[in-house]
Amino acid sequence: MTEETRSLAQTNFDQVKFNLDWNSLTALSGLEGGLVDGDEVYHLGRLVNDEIQTDFLREGLETCKDHHGEACERPKNVLKTSLTAEEPPDLRFLRVIDVEQKCLVPLPAGGTYVAVSYTWSPEPYTSLLKENIRDLEDVSGIEIDRLPPTISDAMEVVAMLGERYLWADRLCIIQDDPRDKRIQINRMDIVYRYAALTIVAAGSSSEGTSDPGLQGLRPGTRKISQATATIRGLQFVETQSYLDETISRSRWYSRAWTFQEHLLSKRHLVFTRTRVVFFCAKD
Repeated sequence: MTEETRSLAQTNFDQVKFNLDWNSLTALSGLEGGLVDGDEVYHLGRLVNDEIQTDFLREGLETCKDHHGEACERPKNVLKTSLTAEEPPDLRFLRVIDVEQKCLVPLPAGGTYVAVSYTWSPEPYTSLLKENIRDLEDVSGIEIDRLPPTISDAMEVVAMLGERYLWADRLCIIQDDPRDKRIQINRMDIVYRYAALTIVAAGSSSEGTSDPGLQGLRPGTRKISQATATIRGLQFVETQSYLDETISRSRWYSRAWTFQEHLLSKRHLVFTRTRVVFFCAKD
């Protein structure tokens, strides 16, 4: 029998369906109103691990796909054929990262992809340029250790989710080509609206800081201190701050274009400093 755990502070479930770090994903569907014990309402508490429980990353997405139907799916008339002149013009120039072969490719016919929404850090990581585009299109042309941690971590998450393609502006837009930038920027709504999922990197809170990556994915990237207490046989655990407060304090939230990406996407996997949360259009 699992010992009952109560929280010391209220937790906000209004905007979140699946908190993917929790020990029991199947129990989450009844938590919006809290756990009822007699005439009092309690909210579930938990100790947050230093690393993400990766099994739940894929399970949250699969649950949405299996049960939410068209409400969370992209339009079906967009990616049915190869990227040719007959393809809708908004997608003719879409290039993505193949996370298996570690190179840039055009999105295949009928292919699905994951997008990542993040803010750039000041370090001189690899970007797509006119001079290196051919190198990055070669198999294994993308050197993982020269990428921003957020993008390399996002590639790992894409593989964990059973997907193959990732869209990240740094590597999918030619940064020193004004024409390509103009074309791609004018299609940002298409990119995020039609993504199977958007990974949101909301873990950094300060301007000009190093890229922390997707915190909790790698050892040592997420450190959490929680108070615990046992009172009359019941274990109490200090809860984390409200999710909306955590996100609103992040550097990601302060940027107009990242907020737009958030509004356009139908599914989100949000990485903050202390947790990972999946939510979608049905929430």
